[in-house]
Amino acid sequence: MRFALFYMGEYVAIVLSSAMITTLFFGGWQIPYFPTEKIVAQADSWLKVMLAVGGVGALLFALVMFKWSARIRGRFGDRREYEGPLMGILHLGIGVVMLFLFSRTLGMGPLPDWAARTVALVAQISSFAAKTLFWCWVFIWVRWSLPRFRYDQLMRLGWKNMIPLSFLNIAVTAVVLLLLDRR
Repeated sequence: MRFALFYMGEYVAIVLSSAMITTLFFGGWQIPYFPTEKIVAQADSWLKVMLAVGGVGALLFALVMFKWSARIRGRFGDRREYEGPLMGILHLGIGVVMLFLFSRTLGMGPLPDWAARTVALVAQISSFAAKTLFWCWVFIWVRWSLPRFRYDQLMRLGWKNMIPLSFLNIAVTAVVLLLLDRR
């Protein structure tokens, strides 16, 4: 159990770090070039796109689950054999429902204000989740790709390379600001 808690703590740190990077440096929940007012004004189009993309994505994931379950069938002889088909059926149902809802929105007019704001909220939460998942993937990709450094190598990198570079950065920034006459 301690081993599991150690790795769960590691993954929690990855998710929280990715969420902080998304919030502080990559706009958080904001969708680039689409302020909230613009999303609310075009909510009917956003709803159609989200339902179509979600439905097709769920159907593709169902197909992957069915193919994956066919590959491992009979290897374990336990309940894991049913995991793939059950996930495939679940996502197949989700995809069909989303595409049905998409077909119902095709002839629909503009949404009421509360529905338009809800569509904007869902789009912005999805944007935040996608950015966070991207940075989680980057964390894991870097950890799997690069060799691990020893502690003494990290300390040498920090003290002998990064600190002098940060002092140089401060000096260059001060000179540039002095030359531009900004204070």
